[in-house]
Amino acid sequence: MAANGITHILKSSMAEYNLFTQTVHLHTVEMDAMLRLQAAMRDPQNQGFELVQGTKGILRPMVHELRHWVDMNCSIRGMKASWHIFNLIKDPTPDNPSIVQLKRDIGLKFFIMKADAGIPFPWRHAVKISKPIFAENIEHFSVCFYKGDDVYGKNHLFKSPIYLGSMLECAAYFQELIDAAPNMRRAGTWALDQHIFARDEKAFVYDSTLAEYHCLAHAFAGAVNEPDMLATYEFCSSLCFWLLNMPNDMLKASVAEACEWNRQRTQNDYLADYAKNWPYEAIIVAALNKLRTLPLEVRGTLRQELVYELFDCWKGFKADYFEKSHEGFLAQVAHTSEVAPEYFESAKAALIENNKKILERKTLTPSIYNLKFPPLYCGDFNVNGDKAFDGLEAHFSALDQVLMATLIKIEAP
Repeated sequence: MAANGITHILKSSMAEYNLFTQTVHLHTVEMDAMLRLQAAMRDPQNQGFELVQGTKGILRPMVHELRHWVDMNCSIRGMKASWHIFNLIKDPTPDNPSIVQLKRDIGLKFFIMKADAGIPFPWRHAVKISKPIFAENIEHFSVCFYKGDDVYGKNHLFKSPIYLGSMLECAAYFQELIDAAPNMRRAGTWALDQHIFARDEKAFVYDSTLAEYHCLAHAFAGAVNEPDMLATYEFCSSLCFWLLNMPNDMLKASVAEACEWNRQRTQNDYLADYAKNWPYEAIIVAALNKLRTLPLEVRGTLRQELVYELFDCWKGFKADYFEKSHEGFLAQVAHTSEVAPEYFESAKAALIENNKKILERKTLTPSIYNLKFPPLYCGDFNVNGDKAFDGLEAHFSALDQVLMATLIKIEAP
């Protein structure tokens, strides 16, 4: 597969959510480790090693990948992407019109640029329009990182596109922090472990090989000199949730206001042109610029509630956003059913129920616990999912993933 240039699409790692098969894989999780974690969680006298290690090695990757599954299957934006995936499965030919959108949603990972770990600080970063020269000309926005003394941003160290993938990774990382990491506080050794935890999280957000995971956080924190990493991820994850679940009429109004604000500020209409193909990404870029202009007394620290202050129309959307979002999801599920495989008919009721539960929490940073999930495929065992997803494995077991990945890979000119 490396020779075909599709390893960035079909990846195998410690854990992953497979976009084509819609399955969650925890490759390194084995039954023995799972049993030790369960025993530690039941034992109030546990001093922490098994609890901390189990949270790091099992709970965090599980929550991370399940958040991907939730975003792709229980949000409006994810269901739009699923429509194109199902449409390509139904007709896996080079002239399928869904290929163009799937290249933007999935294939754009091709343009992630990594650097060796340990690049000295400080870094600079900037949001720029990437215009590929040596690959298929899919123009897109990127967060680009440079050496601290590269004042004019001439030489990229590493970068990540702003696209569906970077939104998913931002949201999934914060999900770890609210749904999995707190479990470590139960450990008797937490007074010592918390310093290691803080060190590890800082290393993560400054890892030059993981730009897709932290590019949005760096962009927004840098815009307002926000020093609090947790506050930054709360805000960025909230913004991603807001956009991923935004109904179409609200999306249209948001794009219009974002582009008009940007036009008045720059005397240039370039963002409106990009918004035709990149509506969510155009809003993110405008939100980044708008955030810089908010007075400090309005802005304060980055936080969930600040999302509603970014655009005038968003202040009005807040009152009935969650109800309207569920209505929009129902409509998108009905549309997706037109091209979906047979198993989707038995699964969609569970997806709708999940969406309703999430939105009824009326927060942009909801827990994903107590939802209906598909099976989890672990290292030496599987975890059964809800019966609504019984048909998932049978349908996708014969799926030609290599063909799918080949069809949406970014081509050289």
